[in-house]
Amino acid sequence: MSVQRARSQASTVRRPVAAANRAAPRSVALKAPWVNGSAPSVQRKAPAHQQPAKPSLDAYFQHIDDLASKLGSSPDAISPIAWRKQSAAFGLPGIDLPVSHGGQGRAASDVVQIFEYMGKRSLNLRDMIGGGHVRPLVASGSPEARAIVEQVAKGKAYVAISITEKEAGSNMRAMQSRSTKVPGGYRLTGEKMFNARFETASHIVLFVKSAQPGPEGTALNAFIVPKDYPGLQFKKLSAHGLYGNSFGGVSFNKLFVPDSFRIGAEGEGGKLFRDHFLYWRLMQSAAAVGTGKGALEQTAQRMRTRQAFGGPIGRFTHLQQSLGEHTAKLQMASLLVREAAAKIDAGDYAGAAPLVAMAKGEGVEIALKASDFAMETFGAEGYSPDLTDLGQRVRDLQGLRIADGTTHIMRETVVQHVYGADFWNMAIGSSPKARAEDHATGAIDALRQLGVEHRYALATQERFDGLVKPTGGGACPTVCAANLIQGLGVMSGKAPVLNLDKVIREAYQSNAKLADGRLSNAQVVDLLEFYRARFLPQLKWSTEVDYLRAGNKLAQPPDARGWTDFDAAALEPRANEMKMLSYTVEDASGRVLGRHFVVLKEKIGNTLFVVDPRNPAKNHAYELKRVALAEGGSSFLLTRPDMVGPQAAKLTLNSVVTVKLDTKKA
Repeated sequence: MSVQRARSQASTVRRPVAAANRAAPRSVALKAPWVNGSAPSVQRKAPAHQQPAKPSLDAYFQHIDDLASKLGSSPDAISPIAWRKQSAAFGLPGIDLPVSHGGQGRAASDVVQIFEYMGKRSLNLRDMIGGGHVRPLVASGSPEARAIVEQVAKGKAYVAISITEKEAGSNMRAMQSRSTKVPGGYRLTGEKMFNARFETASHIVLFVKSAQPGPEGTALNAFIVPKDYPGLQFKKLSAHGLYGNSFGGVSFNKLFVPDSFRIGAEGEGGKLFRDHFLYWRLMQSAAAVGTGKGALEQTAQRMRTRQAFGGPIGRFTHLQQSLGEHTAKLQMASLLVREAAAKIDAGDYAGAAPLVAMAKGEGVEIALKASDFAMETFGAEGYSPDLTDLGQRVRDLQGLRIADGTTHIMRETVVQHVYGADFWNMAIGSSPKARAEDHATGAIDALRQLGVEHRYALATQERFDGLVKPTGGGACPTVCAANLIQGLGVMSGKAPVLNLDKVIREAYQSNAKLADGRLSNAQVVDLLEFYRARFLPQLKWSTEVDYLRAGNKLAQPPDARGWTDFDAAALEPRANEMKMLSYTVEDASGRVLGRHFVVLKEKIGNTLFVVDPRNPAKNHAYELKRVALAEGGSSFLLTRPDMVGPQAAKLTLNSVVTVKLDTKKA
C-alpha cells in the first residue's frame, strides 16, 4: 500500500498526524515455535492472591494518552507494532487474554470501554490493544499455540485472520479454498482477498473448507501459519481508510502444513470463527461508537468557537438539534455494546449474539452519520485532511461498515435471532424446514452413517461385477444409479432405507441388458425410472441429461441436451438434486476402454468430490481441467492425485445425469 495520510485525534484538540503504513520489522515477524523447533517453556503463574492488582480504567486511559503524545505525528502513531511493543509493559496487548497465557484477563465489559476510548482518538487504533485474532488459539491445548498467545501478550507477535474470498463474501458455503488430508498434515489450496494486517502480522489464521462436511453442510478447518511460511503468495491492495493495517489477499496452492498447525478438531473451524467474531465484532462496534463520539466532541468545540454572522455558530438551533440527536443515538449504541459485553462475561453467548449484530450493524451506521455531520459542520475546513481528521473518520467508518460483517448481513442476523429463520429462508429461496440432507453432501453423509446399521445402505460395485458378462464393462452404472436413488430417498425424508443388495439384484433379473455393463444414457434413465416405480413409488422426480455431443455415439434420451462447450453450471450441486457423472477412460495409447459412473457429492472450486461405486465409503477427489476436443468443442479432464506419469489413464467427462425431486408432490 502506498504511503497515506492519517489522523490521530485527541478528544477535543484537532491535531493532524502524518502516517505511513509499514511492514513489521523482521525481528517482529516471528516463526511459529514448531517451525524452528524450540517452543518457549510455559511458566507457572502466581496464585490469584499473589498477582498484582489490575490497573483502573482511568489508568489505561492515561497510558493511552501518554503513548499517543509520545508517538505524536510519526508514522508509528497508527502502527499496531509500535503501539503493542511500547505498551506491552503496561499490559495493553494482552488486556483481554487469560492470565494463564500471559494476559490480564480483563472482562469484556471493561475492554469495550477501552476500545471506545481508542476509537475517540482514531478508528485506526482499533488494533492497538488486546489479543485480537490470536484469541481462537486460546482454546488449543498445544504448547505451540500457547507460546504464540504469550508472544502476542508481550507485544512480540501479531496475528492476522483470513476467511473472506472474492466471490464468497459472507457466504461461507461458497468458499472455494479447501484443505485435503495427507500423511502428516494437510494440503491447502485457495485464494483469500480483502483481508487486513498481512504486512504487519507475524502469523495468519487461515480458514478453509474441510473435506469432511459438517452437520450444516459445510465444515471449515482453521490453521495458524507463520506469515513468512514458504508457499504463501501475498497481494497488496490500496484502501480509502483504516491505514493502520495493510489490505490485500493471499493465495496458496497445494501448500503443505503439518497437523500441528490446525486449530481445534477436524471441521471445527466454523465454530471457532463464529465464537471469535462474536467477541471481535463487539469490540469493533465499541471502537466505532468512540469514533463518532470523538467527532461530536470536536463539533461541540467548533460550535462554541466558530464565528459567523456576528456570533458563534452554536447559537443556530438546527446544529444543536442535530448534535443532540447524534449524541443520543451514540449513547444508545454504547449502552447496547455494554449490555452485550455483560452477557458475554456471564457466558450467555446465545443472548449476546443478537445484541452484537445490532451493535455492529447500527453502531457503525450511527457513528458514520455523526462523523459526516461533524465534517459538514466544519465546512471547508472539515473537508481538508490538513486541518481535521473528520474526513478520515468518515472513510474509516465506511470501511468498517463492510469489514467484520456488513451492515446488511448484521441486520439479517438480527432478524434471524429475534424472529426466526423463516425470513432468511424466504430470501434465499429455501424451505423453512430445510435440512442438511436436502443437498447431495448431506444425503451421502447421512447414508454413510446409516451404513453402520444398514449393511446395504450404499452398494459396492465389486459385489455385483459377477452379474456382468466377461465382455461387459462392469456393474458401475447399475450400482451407481442405485446409490443415487438411495440418496434421493434420504433427501425426501419420506422413503425407507432400501436394501440395495435386493434392489440391484432385482434390477438385473428384470432387465437382461444390464448384464452388458456398457449402458447408454437413455438406458441409465430407464434404469432410474425402474428403480423409482418398483421401490420408491411415493416419490416424483424429473431427469435431465447433459452429454458431450462431439464424437458421442451413445443413445441419448429424447430430451437430452448435448454440448460442444461444456456448461460448468451442470456440475454445481443444488438443493433436492442428485447428479450422476460418467467419464470415458482412455489408456496411454488413446484406446477407449469404456465409461465409468460416479455420484457427485460436492464441488469445491475446481475439485469434484464423488462417490465411486468401487469404494462408496470414502470421498474421491477429481481435479477439473478444461480441454479442447479433436471432434470440436471442449470438455473437462479429470485427474486424481494418484494419476501421474505417462502411463496414467486419461479421463474425460462424458455426461451428467441430473435427477431433481419434485418436492411439491413428493
